Amino acid sequence: MGKGTAIFLTILFVVLAGGAVIGIDVYMSYKGFTDNPDGFAVSDPDFVLASNNESAVVSAVVSTPKLGYMPKSVRLDIEIYKYGNDTLYLADSLTIPLGENATIEFTVVFEQADVLLITGGTPIKFEVKGVAIPIYIGIPLNFLTMDIPTIEIEIP
Repeated sequence: MGKGTAIFLTILFVVLAGGAVIGIDVYMSYKGFTDNPDGFAVSDPDFVLASNNESAVVSAVVSTPKLGYMPKSVRLDIEIYKYGNDTLYLADSLTIPLGENATIEFTVVFEQADVLLITGGTPIKFEVKGVAIPIYIGIPLNFLTMDIPTIEIEIP
């Protein structure tokens, strides 16, 4: 057997072994998700209104299950809208490793009309919308993007 053939067989073996490891991990991840589809959870959002009513800090805990053996994470693209219209208050993104719980926290700055409503005692509502994009071995898998159910927040 020549040197070129040995190198070719070595590279072929490494590629096949790597493919097998990734295939097993994908299967384990899929099985873990189908066995526990409720493993991904978002707590009810909490908010703290600033003393001048001009902003609020919104926070929630995101829980993610550990799936498979290789490192994976999820990127959350989150948008906060005023309820009933398309006024975008905040757009942000964060990445959470799978198998961890993370507190997400955003500061929402209100428009002057909203400050007047809050000061007058009229509650206002916001919608939190988002998408989750899985990241596998550092590569975003955009074709697996999943919408996050809309969450409504009412600020009294």
